[in-house]
Amino acid sequence: MNKKQMRKDILAIRDSISKEDILKKSEIILNKVKATDIFKNSKNIMLFTSFGSEVYTHDFIVWCKREDKNIVLPYIDKSTDTMKISVFNSFDDMKAGYKGILEVKEECIQSFDEKKVELIITPCVCYDFNKYRIGYGKGFYDRFFAKTPNAFKIGICFDECLVDSIEYDEYDVKTDMVITDKRVII
Repeated sequence: MNKKQMRKDILAIRDSISKEDILKKSEIILNKVKATDIFKNSKNIMLFTSFGSEVYTHDFIVWCKREDKNIVLPYIDKSTDTMKISVFNSFDDMKAGYKGILEVKEECIQSFDEKKVELIITPCVCYDFNKYRIGYGKGFYDRFFAKTPNAFKIGICFDECLVDSIEYDEYDVKTDMVITDKRVII
C-alpha cells in the first residue's frame, strides 16, 4: 500500500478512537515516556502540540515544564517552508498555525539551538515495527531529524496506528524507539 493510501486509512482508524480513549491511551503512552532513562536524563526536549486525534500532549508539556525541563516546540517558518523550534513558556504564547496546530506566536518566538536538543518526541500518522513513520506528507520532521543527528527520537502513537511495514526512501529517517499504549519498540 502506498503512503498516501496508508495515511488515509490510518487517519480514519485513529479518528474513530473516542476522546475518552484518546486521553486514557495518551496517559499510558506518556507515562511510558517518563519512565525511559533517556527522558529522565534529558534536559532539552522537543515535544509537539497535539491536534485532532493525535496522542494528547498538552498536559504533558506543562508537566515537563514544571519538572524543569527545557521544552521546545516546532513551528513552520512560512518564508522557508521549514520546521524550526522555539522555547515553550506558556500556552498563552500560542496560536493556531500550520494545519491549525498550535505554534508559538511570532512575537513570542525564542530561538533554540537545535543541536542542543537531546530528545525529540515525535508525532505521526503511523509507525511500523522498524520505527519508520508516516507523517502528514510534507517531510518537516525528516528534514529536521537530518539537522539533529545526535538527538534521541521517540515516536509515539496509539497501538491502532502501528503497521507491519512502511515503504521508505533515502529521505525518511527512522526513530530510535516507538512507544504505544500497548508496547515499546526498541
